[in-house]
Amino acid sequence: MIGTAFGGCTYATPCTDWQMANWLGGWTYAPDYLPTGGELFATGAGSNGGDYSDPTNDANIVATHTAPNQAAEIQALFKYQDYLVKQVPVVYLPETPLSLTMYKSNLKGLIPQDGFGIIYPQEYSLG
Repeated sequence: MIGTAFGGCTYATPCTDWQMANWLGGWTYAPDYLPTGGELFATGAGSNGGDYSDPTNDANIVATHTAPNQAAEIQALFKYQDYLVKQVPVVYLPETPLSLTMYKSNLKGLIPQDGFGIIYPQEYSLG
C-alpha cells in the first residue's frame, strides 16, 4: 500500500502530480509526545513517506528540538506549525470513522472512550 501510494517518488525525483492514498494505519507521536514533525516532515526522516522536503521547515523542526527553555520551545512549536500549515504536506484524515455511541446513563466505565477505538468491558459496571 505505501509503495503504491508514494509511487517511487524520491528526494532526487519528487512527485510532480498530486497523489492521494488512505493507508488507514494511523500515526502516533509516541513516545515523543511533542508534535515537532521531525519524525514525519523532516527531509530524509524515516517516516516521511511522501518525501516532503523544505529547508525552512527543517530549520523550524531543529529549533523545536534545540530550544534552550520551555518558553522558547513553545515559540518554536508555534513557528513550526504556522509555517507548515501553509505548506500542506499531507491532508489529515481521521484514523477511524466518526461514530455515535449511545449507552444507558447507569453504565459506568465507558466514558472516556479510548482514542484508538479499543473497548474495555472489564471496566464497565451498572450503577
